Amino acid sequence: MHAQHLLLLLTLFAPAVLGWGMLGHRTTALLASRFLHRDAAREIRQILKPQSMVTASTWADYYAHTAEGRFSAPWHWIDAKDAPPHACGIDFSRDCGGAQGCIVSAIANHTQRVVDTHLDWAERQKSLRWVIHFLGDIHQPLHTEDLLRGGNSIHVGFDGHDTNLHHVWDSAIPEKLRGGNSIRHAVTWSDDLYEEIVNGRWSNATERQQLWGACLDISKGTECALSWAVETNKIMCDYVLPGTYPKGFDGMELNGTYYEGATQIVEKQVAIAGFRMAGWLNAMFVGHDMMEEMIKQSQQEDERVWEVQADEL
Repeated sequence: MHAQHLLLLLTLFAPAVLGWGMLGHRTTALLASRFLHRDAAREIRQILKPQSMVTASTWADYYAHTAEGRFSAPWHWIDAKDAPPHACGIDFSRDCGGAQGCIVSAIANHTQRVVDTHLDWAERQKSLRWVIHFLGDIHQPLHTEDLLRGGNSIHVGFDGHDTNLHHVWDSAIPEKLRGGNSIRHAVTWSDDLYEEIVNGRWSNATERQQLWGACLDISKGTECALSWAVETNKIMCDYVLPGTYPKGFDGMELNGTYYEGATQIVEKQVAIAGFRMAGWLNAMFVGHDMMEEMIKQSQQEDERVWEVQADEL
């Protein structure tokens, strides 16, 4: 990335007050901004101002820890009452938390509130901040799992520190991978992921449309969000918990082989989250996800598109 582009982004996306962890959420928001249609970006700026997508991306975590916002805490996850590592799966009626809801119902509900122009601006702004945040959270495996409070009560070691499995996936793995959790780290990570998506590291255009870009229809908010949660939850059985769990896992040091394998999953999940976020926001504000069109445009005029997105946000 050219220095002037980095400087522009650092100015536009000033750090949030403390709040995936900060690095993951900031990165998904920055990555999504690279694939936004300019009309969607303009609408988002108008609703979020004076915030940016990056500052908005971490707001929900802090709000949930206030007396006013405590009611929203259950919206950050869906508690799959399955049996990893041998059986993973989500049942919406069983796992979505009854009247208080869950991340799946929250994405569907707040998407519709954002596009409802009859609502007050402040309500639409709050809902958009939730949508941006939850589209990140739903791609973190332990936000789709009930086991021991989503891994918060699974004690492990990481880099010589006692911690828990949820924190390892939320923050410790991404921050070790990228060397920190500042805005600068999020900018460089999002730039790397953008290049890898456009250049087909994980999928070609057809695969992106069939897998990453499947179900970007905001009229099917519950159905789409549930499909993403099911996809993410599968990683609990595929990798997060070893087949021998719980034997020998409590207190295990997760550096080395476990960390190396996890980084590939984390990178892909953050990339998918940012890509889908852009498609969902484009569908909300332009009426079409626009993803392949934006990728083609980016490949042809990468520098111009980057400057437009930065300017619009």
